[in-house]
Amino acid sequence: MWPWRGEREARGPSADDALIRALLADARRWIARYAGPRGDLDDLVQEAMIELVVALERFRGDSSVRTYAYRVVLRTTARELKRRRATHARLELVAEVERAGHGDPERALGDRQAMARFYAALGELTDKRKNAFVLCAIERLSHEEAAAIEEVSVETLRARLKHARSDLEARLKDDPLLGGYVGGAR
Repeated sequence: MWPWRGEREARGPSADDALIRALLADARRWIARYAGPRGDLDDLVQEAMIELVVALERFRGDSSVRTYAYRVVLRTTARELKRRRATHARLELVAEVERAGHGDPERALGDRQAMARFYAALGELTDKRKNAFVLCAIERLSHEEAAAIEEVSVETLRARLKHARSDLEARLKDDPLLGGYVGGAR
């Protein structure tokens, strides 16, 4: 199936299934952290996994499979989000708050509204800056790992991350809950 499969043929097709299952769990987490709380998360995951299976046919082994998968998943998600835009996400957020109904409803609502404001500000960044922020500040990858995923130098990645933080700080500076978050997410 895949060019690099030769070394795994002795293990049989179950190795491919196991790889896809392992990447599925990671892809779901990556997309959730990149796109924020959304009702169409499963749809985004499905699109990304379809794209990933197709892309694995072209994998040459220049990086780890995980790095390659991360790159494909983030690019597919960014493309899908541009197509969909965030109007449905806000409606889903309200529905989620209404369904929650446990604990302190005011706090739950405040938390969800803060997350919506954060992801709205994150969504205003360029894809390059957003990717750098999500990979380093949210996923907690090293600058080297993030640079490999983005296929840029570490210096370029650091510059994008610096600009992303600066942009987010400017957008969220007056927010009572999020004002200090971005600056501390180093």
